[in-house]
Amino acid sequence: MEIEILNKFNDKVDRLSKSRFVEWASTKREKPHNSEALSKDWLALDGLHKDEIDGFILNFRFLIQKRDGFSIDCLKIFYEELPPYFEAEKCEFHHIELGLNDFLNQKSLHQIQNSNFSNKDFFEIIFYGGLAHQNKEKYNQFLIFSKSLLGGIVFFMFANVLMVYLKNFILIRALNERVLDRQS
Repeated sequence: MEIEILNKFNDKVDRLSKSRFVEWASTKREKPHNSEALSKDWLALDGLHKDEIDGFILNFRFLIQKRDGFSIDCLKIFYEELPPYFEAEKCEFHHIELGLNDFLNQKSLHQIQNSNFSNKDFFEIIFYGGLAHQNKEKYNQFLIFSKSLLGGIVFFMFANVLMVYLKNFILIRALNERVLDRQS
């Protein structure tokens, strides 16, 4: 059983958990009025520096993209292949993954351009359209979101999706640690 995948995933989750972006996102602040959020640069809200979100995104990518071999999708295969005596852990991983997917598929309460985007839509447009990549299909929508008066609101919605991802990553890290302890 290739358990190094668990250590790599856990290391990235630790790095994300200690990032300045998470510190910023976790700080209690008065929610800006819509007019204030609308008037600010979409990445300059309440003291967030672009390098802080870039650093978070750089590490975040490892956990959602298969290329490096320890993403959530890679862990899904790992957990499916665990021996039967790990049935509880397999079920817990499946439950975490389902909860995350349910959240991502939820429609946003905010309608933008006469559309109700899902949390996954917002995430993919911002993440793949401009922050981590410039996917041709998503880039134009990214520009519309980031340059429009709605940019600040869209960014807060995106930041919320990142924090929900992180909460689920932390749950998976704890699960991984249990599997690693049982392997020792």
